[in-house]
Order: sequence, then C-alpha cells, then structure tokens
Amino acid sequence: MRYSRGCERGRMSRSDTPEKSRRSGILDRRLEPFVYIALLVLVNLFYIYSAFLSGESRFGFDQLRHLGPPAALALYAGFALVLLVRPFRAGVRSMLYRAGSSLPDGRGERNRIGRMSLYAAVSLASLGLFLLLHNNFINCDGLGHLENVPRLGRCLGHDEMWTSLTIERAWAVMNDLLGWSVKTFYHVWSSVMGALFVFVLLLFTERRGPSVGRWMLVLLIASAGFMQLFFGDVENYAAVAFLIMCYLFAGIEHLRGRISIVLPSVLLATATMFHLLAGWLLPSLVYLYWRSFRSGRRLQCLLAAVLSILVVLLTLVVMETSGLHMISIRRSHFMGTADSGILDMLGGPDATYYVNLMNLLFLLFPAVWAFLPMLLFRRFERSPSNTFLMIGSAMLLLLLLLWRAGLGPYHDWNLYASLGIPLSLLLWLNFLRAGGQNGMRFHFEIALAILFTSAIHSYSWIVSNHLLREAG
Repeated sequence: MRYSRGCERGRMSRSDTPEKSRRSGILDRRLEPFVYIALLVLVNLFYIYSAFLSGESRFGFDQLRHLGPPAALALYAGFALVLLVRPFRAGVRSMLYRAGSSLPDGRGERNRIGRMSLYAAVSLASLGLFLLLHNNFINCDGLGHLENVPRLGRCLGHDEMWTSLTIERAWAVMNDLLGWSVKTFYHVWSSVMGALFVFVLLLFTERRGPSVGRWMLVLLIASAGFMQLFFGDVENYAAVAFLIMCYLFAGIEHLRGRISIVLPSVLLATATMFHLLAGWLLPSLVYLYWRSFRSGRRLQCLLAAVLSILVVLLTLVVMETSGLHMISIRRSHFMGTADSGILDMLGGPDATYYVNLMNLLFLLFPAVWAFLPMLLFRRFERSPSNTFLMIGSAMLLLLLLLWRAGLGPYHDWNLYASLGIPLSLLLWLNFLRAGGQNGMRFHFEIALAILFTSAIHSYSWIVSNHLLREAG
C-alpha cells in the first residue's frame, strides 16, 4: 500500500484507506468475485437451456445445440476438472507464465527478430486454422459476390471501394494462375486478413509485457464470435476489421506518446475507403486530434489531415478510372436505391428487430455481460486510452442500433462484427489490469471461466457454419 508524506508519520493517505479501496465502486469490492461467479453460472445455464430445453430459437445464446448434449457435457466436465482441481489449474497458469517469460525481452536486434519470428509463426498457425474451418454459411450478399466478381466491374461498390476493387482484380490473377473459384479466393482472402489481425494483436499485447496477462488477453479477444469474420467468410468485411484493429492500436500508441497523430489518421482514412462502416469511428479520431492539438502538435495535426484527405482523393480518382463513377453514388447500397432514400436504411420502431440485434451482440461478443460487474466495481480507469476505446465502441454500437440489417440481423452479422474489436480491447485491458494492479480474488480462475464460456459458444457457431453443406 502506498503512503503519502503525512503517512510516514503514521497517517494513511485518504485515497488509499482500506475502506475506500473496498468500497471503490457501487458495491463493496469484497463481493466482486461472487458477482462474477453468479453471472457466469447464470450465463452458462442460459446457454444450456436455450440450446437443449427451450423451444424458441435464440441465435445469440443457443449455439451449443450444434455440439449436442453429450459433447457439451464432456466439455463442461473437462473445464470443471481444470478449474476445480488445483494441480490442473496450477498447470495451466504455469504454462501461460512460461510461455510469456520465455519470449525475448525486446532488447537488441536479435531479440526483436526472435519476437517477430514467433509472431509470424503464430499467425501462420492461425491462418491454417482459419482455412481448415472455413465458413460455408453464405448469405444473399455473398451469393451475389460469387456471381458478380467474375463479371469485371459488377462487384464494385461505393460503400466498400478498395475492398471490392482489390478482390475483383486479385481474384482474376489467382483464377488465371491457379484456377481458383471466387469462393476459394474469398476463403483465402478473409483467412489472410485474420492472420494479419492476429499478428497485429500480438504486437498490441506485447505492450503488457511477458506475463500470464498478456497471453490471457490474446485468448480472451480471440474467443469472441467476431472472429468468424476470418474463417473464410464470403463477404467484404475482413479487411476493414483488420484495418480497424490497426487503427485502434495506433490510436492508443499515439495517446501514450509513442507515435504521431499521422499514422492513426491515415489508417482510419484507408479503412474507411475499404469500407465506409469504419467512418463511424471518426468521432474517436476527432478525440485524438483534440488531444494532439491541445498538446501543441498543430503541425502534426495539419500533416495528418492533409495526408488523410489525399488518401480519399486518390481513392476517388482510382475508382473513377476503374469504372466506379461517383455520379452513380445515388444508387449505391448505403444511400438506398433509386426508389428510396438513406432514411430507408435506418432501423424502424420494431421491438422484435431490436431484440434480435441484442441476440446478435451476444453472439458476436459473448462476454458483453462482463461490462456489468466492471461498471459496478468501477474497474474502468479514467484514462485517454479508455476514453478513445469508449468513443469507438459507442459509435459502432450506434451503427448496430441505427443502420438497418437489410438481410435480417443473423444474415447481416458480418456488417456489425467489427463492434467486437473495440469492445473486447476496452473490456479485457481493464479486466486484466483489475487483477494485476488493484487486486481481485480468484482473478485467474474467473478469467479462465469467462474464456471457456465465451470460446465454447463462439467456436460452436464457427464450427457449425463450417459443417454446413457447401453453399454457392
């Protein structure tokens, strides 16, 4: 415990008294582990009920049905063995610590090469997993891509300019060289984006140092359902999800004083040109500009703005010369169609629709319930990084609530999947910090239980979509 100068004479600092530490949230922090345990039990019981006992379909909670009762029971029994039997639990913890402490410490060129080699190996291994369990669930938009990509120019769209152009041209090359079908190309494309996502995630978590928290952070983030994007999805959202991860990483690095505002600004401009959904993150970029401007880095702000505008202008020029004319933007998907306006793309007052959206949120990020105890016990620090991630999460949540899922929430899941990225970074960075700095009883055990609960639901969904009969 810290002491102020006055405390050296026997007086404790008022901000660090045991009573204030215990009651640092709405509830007494001594209750914290029991709240997590109660919520974990409730969520897992609801998963089992929704999957095997309920007659209703709740796609946000019932993915265990794909396993069947025997397989689900076996997985729960195996997890209980790890969690409740001390030697098994200690073995898992020791393995994570050894994996972290065995990494090069980052000092010197040789150690840096060693780290990058390890990250590349993990990313390649993840690429193999993404390809092995590629998604065979193809929605109407995906079927349209399978039909239109071979007809050059037909797949280009204003809402996903660089993505559609890159896929169209790259598929033509791979079709000539290897005879790939459009579906095979999409499987490889989104899986490669996933491998790059994993590589950047490893770089991001490196900042936490070689400890159990670092690897737990990777596993917790990768346990979420939004990872389905990278399992060979036949849609145009994998690249923008990877770029959003890069932007969030760069934004936090800027707030920590490690890089200038230029990189996150250019990254978000690029991400928006790959898909306009990234434009919903613009308020978070404004926050970065505001802090940078206040700190006196005005020339950096000007340079960042100029380069970002150049990215947009260059994109418009390339699209015009490639056959995607800006004059036809009125008929683009995100503006409606020739017979409807942009207001028709906004969600209507339909209670069932919003219930389904909440189902979708719990499918894409199963651990969203953990925000409740984190808020109750005030585990979110007041920091620029948290503010930045909160703004990004709030804006993508607005996308979920305001922008209508034209194919229905379940079939349009990939449009909203990127919301899971800032949510997961915000939640898990603060959750692991709560166990490391401020203390929480049973923190490691709770983290393992959340990891299992999230992963079993997400990967039941991912594997079930892989086992579907080949579509398209």
